[in-house]
Amino acid sequence: MIEGETIWDLRERATGGSAFDQDQMGAFLATGADGICDRDEAEARHWYLQAVRQGYIDSKWNLGTMLIDGEGGPEDIEKGMFLIEQAATEGQYSACGFLRDIHEAGGYGKSPNADLSRHWGKEAERIRPIDGADLPEFGAPLPDFELPG
Repeated sequence: MIEGETIWDLRERATGGSAFDQDQMGAFLATGADGICDRDEAEARHWYLQAVRQGYIDSKWNLGTMLIDGEGGPEDIEKGMFLIEQAATEGQYSACGFLRDIHEAGGYGKSPNADLSRHWGKEAERIRPIDGADLPEFGAPLPDFELPG
């Protein structure tokens, strides 16, 4: 948010279709944002979903983690991992690191796989954010993606 704005200004832009602002609404609602708004993980899922449908990469990562952990609604590891893998493939740094770790140790339906762990580790290093770096914001849109339940 821009200094002096309210959560209502952000909500208006998110409702208007801004994927960036939809992602921000999701983040604020998922965490409670230090008093900016109340924590509401179910509504956070809603806003992340709107941005995911437009292909917003960070929302794929954010919604994916909520789905695998069952935050704000039913757990869905398959859909969550799908979003995380897509985000990583499209250049989301945290998603690459997560997949590196999952493939190293196993978990979330994945068996340990040293080759995949190395692959995602190399991808994380390749796209590691550096101050001022332009990282991709949008990947493949998922207009038909639905939440579980």
